[in-house]
Amino acid sequence: MKKILVLCMSHISYGETRMGLSLARQLVAAGFDVHLMGEVYSEGILRSSGMPYTLFSRMYGLPSDYILDDLINNKKPDLIILADYFIYSQMHRGGLNAGPWTILDYGIPVIPIDCWEWNETNMLVDVYFDEKKTMPIDAKIFEMPAYLRPIPFCHLPDKSCPKAFHYHLYEPNIESGQGDKKWLRESLGLRDCDKIIMMTQSTWQDDCDYDMLARKSENIFSLICYYIDKLPENVFMLIVGDVSETKILNNKRLLVRPRCDPSVFNRIVLSVDMLLSLNISSTALTYAVNNHIPAIALTNNCNYICLQDVERFAETNKGGEYVVKWLRNNIPFYKFRLFPWGLYELMEAVCKDNQYFKCFEQINVLNEQEIIRTMHETIFCKKHKSGLLACQETYRRQVALLDGTVESFYKMMDYVGVQ
Repeated sequence: MKKILVLCMSHISYGETRMGLSLARQLVAAGFDVHLMGEVYSEGILRSSGMPYTLFSRMYGLPSDYILDDLINNKKPDLIILADYFIYSQMHRGGLNAGPWTILDYGIPVIPIDCWEWNETNMLVDVYFDEKKTMPIDAKIFEMPAYLRPIPFCHLPDKSCPKAFHYHLYEPNIESGQGDKKWLRESLGLRDCDKIIMMTQSTWQDDCDYDMLARKSENIFSLICYYIDKLPENVFMLIVGDVSETKILNNKRLLVRPRCDPSVFNRIVLSVDMLLSLNISSTALTYAVNNHIPAIALTNNCNYICLQDVERFAETNKGGEYVVKWLRNNIPFYKFRLFPWGLYELMEAVCKDNQYFKCFEQINVLNEQEIIRTMHETIFCKKHKSGLLACQETYRRQVALLDGTVESFYKMMDYVGVQ
């Protein structure tokens, strides 16, 4: 029985931990001995998984190094999985004082989950604070023997990168039934005829450490609520997670449910009419695509630095008076595919010619007319919704033709030389 150690090091998002857990579940079902190490932030979903895990905290500092060292020496894993490479590579900023790459000194193959298809990038992450900055990423990934790429999200596998092996991210299909929709509406005090748009939100999107980003996060929320208010009165927006009292009091159509374990979260996703996200890498989006739920991702493909940029935008007539005023009050407003950090240029590689990204609508967050029209048609127009779901079904059929996760994992082990 092969022993696998999966490291889920994110302290601000469940997404990477979910990716690691999805792989772990499938390997355990095939007879692998899997142990997870995760940040205390993710303790709830690790506990609910029913799999063995060890916790650490970035606040522990140096002891986190000892926890990992003790875990490796005691468990003696045959493989170590990093969920994911980007998150793990940043652990020298907190959590692993000795730096992230001492893990290579154990002589155990280290296999990263490679979400961004790093071999197609320039290893720079574009982030935006009061100005654009580029953050170089350590190129250690290219010294690692193989990579795992999640499907849905990454390109369907081909032979362009022999070190890359896919694994299936999604859970088995669960159809969204009337019972789920009724359960959610009753729990929120809504009628059967009411429509629900679920807006995905992670802690790092709403509770930024940087004042400027926190302000932009608060302000873009008001812009989204403005769009929702343009829809019929029986349309509501739902957020699962922590939401400030200010947002709740100022938005009559905002519904809030507290954080919950993955099974409840997935049930909620399956019960809404549409998913809305400011992050095209959201794992909730992959779940929606896999389960017949229409979705829209809002992005921004243009930098607005000064008032002249705002005036040029105003001339396009894509945003009404409110949106122009909003933009004027929020410059600089930068490109993003993952709000508020940016990552627009980084994600170009994984987005280009990728069938997955045709499974949901992508609209510029400032394009008022297109956003309102598309949300309305997605919720109320059966023909429009059917067309979008047909794209999802075509993609799912392509995915179904791939090797299963376990078969692909065994091929990766053979490639790496783990017998």
